[in-house]
Amino acid sequence: MQSTSMSLRNVKPGQTVQVTRFNGVSDNLRHRLLELGMTCGTRVTVCGEAPLGDPIVLEVKGCRLALRKKEAEGIEVTVV
Repeated sequence: MQSTSMSLRNVKPGQTVQVTRFNGVSDNLRHRLLELGMTCGTRVTVCGEAPLGDPIVLEVKGCRLALRKKEAEGIEVTVV
């Protein structure tokens, strides 16, 4: 069974995904995400979103972080 790639922006709260690549993410943001442990192959769980839908709250390696949907759009993931 082949996994379908999608944007992190489209992941629903409660789903766990695996980062496959950064596509269209600025160098500064990519560097910051790598510092926070979000590398290719990392599992990320979408914990929720702000009341108006933006930003989304992610759990990465036991830590929570908020990411704007515009920024999450450039992160490709597959459902695990």
